[in-house]
Amino acid sequence: RDKLVTGVQTCALPIFVTLGTAIDIIGPLAFSDCAALTQVAFLGNAPANVGDFAFSNATVVYFRGGTGFTSPTWRGYPSVMIDETEQPAVVWLMENGYPYFTPLDQDPDGDGVSLLLAYALDLDPHRNPAASLPDPVLGAEGLQIDFHATSPGITYRVETSGDLARWTTEGVVVSPPGADQRSTAVVPRDGASRFLRLVVEQE
Repeated sequence: RDKLVTGVQTCALPIFVTLGTAIDIIGPLAFSDCAALTQVAFLGNAPANVGDFAFSNATVVYFRGGTGFTSPTWRGYPSVMIDETEQPAVVWLMENGYPYFTPLDQDPDGDGVSLLLAYALDLDPHRNPAASLPDPVLGAEGLQIDFHATSPGITYRVETSGDLARWTTEGVVVSPPGADQRSTAVVPRDGASRFLRLVVEQE
């Protein structure tokens, strides 16, 4: 459990810090030498004890239901309350080191996998997510694809084509998510060629 934050070395690049749900104390001057710190996000309640000059110029971000915080300022720092039901991807963004306002259509690493796709498929955006994308395989029942299907605020759709030009959901059978939060989509291979693609959209 995270219990105490005591100090951070001087830093130059813009950084965003996410603190866990069991922070009790943030010591004096903990982040004061980090002028590049722009966001401190709290996943739980406000710490009971925050030392003087704990942050530099950072904005404090917290979630609706987190106790001990105030807006538009908290302990003299600018603060923003996030409603997770309206912005369900925000926790994922902050846990992966991105500011809460980062658009999901971005591809910061330039690897061809957008943040939206990484979030939808529950992939680590910093560990070569392109290598973990689901691939269709030919099984006993036809062409199928297995994928994470329960990220909040995401609509999943599996389409099929015989020529890579015309796509449809007709004939595609998608299983409900299982205990592992994954679904399997299957379409019969009833022609010379058959393709599947997974479409994810933000609600």
